Parts: sequence; C-alpha cells; structure tokens
Amino acid sequence: MIKKILSFYLWASYIVGSVIFIFLIFILLMNLFIKPYNYFQSGKAKIIKIFQDNNLEQDNSIKQQLLRVYPGKGIGEIKDILKDSEGYPIEPTREYQASYRSRYVNVSKEGYRIIANQRGYSQDKKQKNIFIFGGSTTWGYRLPDNETIASYVQDGLNKKDKGFLYNVFNYAICSGYSKYEKRYLERLIMHGRTPDYVIFIDGLNDFCRVALRWPEESNKRLLTYEKIFKKYVFEPYIFWKGELSKLLGVNHKIGNHLLQYDEKSIEQASKELIFNWRAIKGICNQYDIKCIFVLQPIPVYDYPLEKNLFLDKAALKEERAYYMAASKGYRLLLQADILNSFKYLDLHKLQIKGYEYLDSCHYTADFSKRIAEYLVEEILRDKIRASDKINE
Repeated sequence: MIKKILSFYLWASYIVGSVIFIFLIFILLMNLFIKPYNYFQSGKAKIIKIFQDNNLEQDNSIKQQLLRVYPGKGIGEIKDILKDSEGYPIEPTREYQASYRSRYVNVSKEGYRIIANQRGYSQDKKQKNIFIFGGSTTWGYRLPDNETIASYVQDGLNKKDKGFLYNVFNYAICSGYSKYEKRYLERLIMHGRTPDYVIFIDGLNDFCRVALRWPEESNKRLLTYEKIFKKYVFEPYIFWKGELSKLLGVNHKIGNHLLQYDEKSIEQASKELIFNWRAIKGICNQYDIKCIFVLQPIPVYDYPLEKNLFLDKAALKEERAYYMAASKGYRLLLQADILNSFKYLDLHKLQIKGYEYLDSCHYTADFSKRIAEYLVEEILRDKIRASDKINE
C-alpha cells in the first residue's frame, strides 16, 4: 500500500513537474520570439505614433483638417509626405541618424537630414557652418525636406547676409532630447566637424520622456545577463498582458505606453536640461563655437488649444499624461532661478496667424519658417555684436 502511494505521488510529481516545465518553456519561447518581434515591428510607433492623434484614413473631416494645415497642397501630396516621414526608422538613442531616401524625406550617410540647396561642410573662412539640433519638431516630421526649420534658416541667412556663405545642417533626431544632442555634438567634433554655430531647440522631449516608455538610454545595459534573465524568464506576465494579441493584430490603447510620474521626476528633468545646456556651452567655449539655445513652442503651455485641430481637452484628459508632464516642466523651468541666469531664446509663446501645428505637436511649414526667421535674426545680431567688439 505504501509503495502504491509513493508510486502515485512519484508519478503525480513527475506529471506536475513536466507540465510546469513545459509551461515555462512555452512562456520563455513566447517572450523570446513574440516580444522582440512586436518590439521591432512597433519600435518607431512606440514614440512617434504617440504623437499621431488620428489615423489619417479616408475620413473627410480629417482630410479637411489636413488641407488647412498644409495650404497649397493636395490630399495626395500630403499623404505621400506623411508616408515618407513615417517610413523613416526612429532610433533616438543612436546619437546619429540612419541614412534614408524617399521623395520628400532624405537623410544623408553622414547623418543629417538634407535640406533645400544642401551644401557641404567647409573650412573656407568665407563660409559659416551651422549645426541645428532638436527633436522631431526640428527635424521636420511630416514636412518635406525644403520646409524644415534648417532649410528656412539657410535660405534666410544667404539672402540677408552676403558677407558669408552659410552651410546649414539639420542634425535633429526624432524623439531625441538634450542628452543625446550633447553626445551627438561631441561625436561630430571628435570626427573633425566643428561648426561656427550650433542651435539647440529643446523643451518638449526633455519632459515628455518622463511620462513615456522611452527606449533604453544605453543598449549596453540590456546586454547584462541579469536583465535578460529577468526580462525573459522572471517576467512572464508580459505575454499575458497582450503580446499574443498584438501579434494577431489587436490594437491597444496608447495609454499602455504611459508611465506614472511625479513632481520630483519633472524637477529632475528640468535640472538635466539646464545641465546639458551648460555642458554644451562649455564644449562650445573650448572650440570657439557660438551656440544658441531655444526653448521651443509647445501646444500645451501658453498656447490657445482651440487652434490645434488635432489635440483637444478631451484627448489631454484621456491619454495625454506626457503633455501634462511637458506643461508642468515648462512651468517649473520658467519659474526656476537657474534659467533666469542662462541666456536662451525664449520662443515658447510664439504664434502665427495661421496654424502652428499639423498634428498634435509637430510644426507646420509656416510655423517652421517663422521660427527660422527668429534664428536668422539672432545669428545676424550676433554677427553685429562680434563686429562691434572688433571695432572697439
């Protein structure tokens, strides 16, 4: 009798152990294959698609909105521009851009987005090289190459200042922020690309990242055995939370991408932005580079929300915690004494008669041109100040 009981328990343990083992193998395989698959399929969407408040399908109301924010363009041309922008691979932590070619969006092998009448880097004393850094708004997401801020800056400078030939380079990174921009500048200088001017247009991404599941800031950290083991073995819940359904094409709300944040995290982001700007300023002083820092306009701080056709109060309340993070960040930044003693170009209240935003946060061509005009004026003022010092 005892032998039978022991034999029963032995077989029961064997069966239960086998089931548990098979289950764990199943979970492991699902995480090893489905999770990476979904990551690579939606890596870009995790950041950029968050800023797309409409699917831009065959909806007549959306078409009318698009025609208003893209004046002079037909719906077919607009869709082609959107398609080319959304086809660009978003990898903000690379610290440089991947090469890309299409009709409306082109990125060079050197990592800068090509602008109208793109010129090469030159060490000629009669030429000035200008590097512009920022996020997707500066990069010109959903705009053709010739309607980006950088393109308008080069055109404006070469028209207004015949004393030099200006070569402007759009080194903005979609989803990037000041930390990666600083590294990008360091990398360019190390490779012999020292500009005469650098422009950093920051604000939105420095605070949005606090409330978003931003990609890992260092891929090296993902390669530790501890994190891999923990991620793919001890966190099997990620399968049950929707990986299989995503593989089958079931959509999830954008709210799944949001993180909780607190005032301390916003305050830390504010300090980090200023720290990065100061570090950049130190680098520029060492290499005799003139730098211009810009606090960029955003649609949720000192801006009439009703002018944005793609972002309303209902959307903000429902799933836009990252915009609230940006709004709180701006409020804190503009009240902080540390910023009052720092020289920067404050454009956060800038508006135009037409539409500033062609989606929830990216600039229209007209707004990009207006921002560029301010930058041109600032560079020309700096040239006058430099000339006055020489005459003294």
